[in-house]
Amino acid sequence: VPYHGATMAAADPEPVELLGRPGCHLCDALWPEVQALAGRFGVPARSVDIEQDRSLHRAFLWRIPVVRHGGRILAEGRVDPAALDAAMARSIRDDPVARRRRRHDGRDAPTGPE
Repeated sequence: VPYHGATMAAADPEPVELLGRPGCHLCDALWPEVQALAGRFGVPARSVDIEQDRSLHRAFLWRIPVVRHGGRILAEGRVDPAALDAAMARSIRDDPVARRRRRHDGRDAPTGPE
């Protein structure tokens, strides 16, 4: 039986992710900012426990907290909220799903010949 939800999932916006681990005070402090960031850009927020995945643990243990979107690392360690906001704006601008949604909504649609 084919999975019919795949098409819809492909159109869903990429979540902004906070990679961290339990007991990380920087991660705990950054989570509300990541949730607010996700809300400003209309994408979901997801917290990822690196201790649940050996490869994530190996790659990010000494870098957490790490904020990423669409596989792109936006910030790590002590995070400047203004820099994170700018990095997320660039990531959203470069996200093909978000670009399609903006054109469909009429926002950011070209106003003249390209």
